[in-house]
Amino acid sequence: MSELAARGLLRQGGGSIRVTVTNRTFENTAELAERLGATAIPYEERRQHMAEADIIITSTSCPHIILSREEVETIVHSRTNRPLAIVDLAMPRDVDSAVRDISGVFLATSTTWRTCPTPPPTNVTPPLSKRARFCTKKRRAFVAN
Repeated sequence: MSELAARGLLRQGGGSIRVTVTNRTFENTAELAERLGATAIPYEERRQHMAEADIIITSTSCPHIILSREEVETIVHSRTNRPLAIVDLAMPRDVDSAVRDISGVFLATSTTWRTCPTPPPTNVTPPLSKRARFCTKKRRAFVAN
């Protein structure tokens, strides 16, 4: 699922997107990176790279949380006032739901797409909130793939 999401981002980004991938098994990481034209990093270095990312996509088969609120707070603290989007495609979830409460972090899950504000009809032009614009853009990209 993460591969599909990464492909969608790459397609939408027109070459301006840099994708970094990791997996607990570096061989799998390297294979995925090659298929995507991405950079492979060892799993042990993931947190450093998360601090540099604008979007983190996670989709594992792990039965428990792999990214806690405390870890995301540390990641956000090391960033310079840059928002962070985390897309958790895993079932069960990979990311602690308390991450939603961290300022500057937007956590999206499969249920997020169903609860995002619907854009206004084209004949009405009230300003959309930042969240509504973000959700609309991400929903369109997600549905297009």
